[in-house]
Amino acid sequence: MKSILLATLGLLMASVSLAPAEHADPPRLERAAQTAGLAPWEPLPLLAGQRRWLPLVTPALKDANPVIRRRALFTLGCLQLTEGRALARTALADADRLVRLQAAVALVSLGDAHGLAGAAVALREGPSWLRLYALQGLWRMDTSTSRACLKGSAAYLTPFLGQCLKQALAQRPQSSRRTAPAEALPAPSSRYDLWLEICDSFILESDHWWHLGDHEQSIRCQQTAVFFDPANVEAFTNVAWLQWSAGRHGEAISTYRQALAANPQRWEAADALGRYYLGHHQTETGVQYLQAAATLGSPPIPRRSLGHALEKLGRYEEARGVWSAILELDPTDPIALRQLARLKGM
Repeated sequence: MKSILLATLGLLMASVSLAPAEHADPPRLERAAQTAGLAPWEPLPLLAGQRRWLPLVTPALKDANPVIRRRALFTLGCLQLTEGRALARTALADADRLVRLQAAVALVSLGDAHGLAGAAVALREGPSWLRLYALQGLWRMDTSTSRACLKGSAAYLTPFLGQCLKQALAQRPQSSRRTAPAEALPAPSSRYDLWLEICDSFILESDHWWHLGDHEQSIRCQQTAVFFDPANVEAFTNVAWLQWSAGRHGEAISTYRQALAANPQRWEAADALGRYYLGHHQTETGVQYLQAAATLGSPPIPRRSLGHALEKLGRYEEARGVWSAILELDPTDPIALRQLARLKGM
């Protein structure tokens, strides 16, 4: 995946990958974007028609883990296969509320009115990335009841969703179902591989919106991606960067913390939050997270930020320890050699 290298406020450097993965298939993305009847604000139907995935999706609906059940239900909605309706209906009585909401969204996505009430709730209260799918499904139902659900949810929506709703209510869907992509993707060999395939698809879709300048859609794609692969720290940090770049620092910090919670043993997650704080003039807090990243094994180049930050705070002995530790990892590191020499006698 190509990276966009960001340098902010002299100390903040974050790798943001909103470009397609190396194995991306641009024609597939283009075909999805050109689907007949697709409104400009709708998610791209990159997963539609992949019938060979059903043998992996169906048993996941009964998994003991509610997150797995939610992933399976979301996938059913995206596959756009009519047999998914009966499967999703069974989950409307699930013990887990989020599973029930996910089932409702899947059902309206498949044109099944059994999901109307739950999808209306999901649009108002569901996870941020799911709410657009609830809006889309209700809009594509195109009934007086579904439109009433949309209008009644207007006061609960974010500015982004409110704009999507405005566009949706200004037109009727051109077709009740979207055309499936012509290309059939290979069937993954395991459920884990299926989740990674779906994650990659949403990373690919995020590139489409990024190049259109629609950062809210890029955020939605990357949030959906980490729902399927929480180990994708880079997607979390992409979302956080877009959020704080838009001035939504509380959301960004929350996203960084989600990355940490999902990846407590990954230095990248702690390092990203530390760099955020450094870049926003909260050096003491930044150092705490950069020290955590070092404990988790951050490599020499990103660890340099910790040494510089400690020097800025006047904590020279600790800084020398960081530069020495970097030299243990890479005896030729030029920055560590220079800084250790500079700190002599301080």
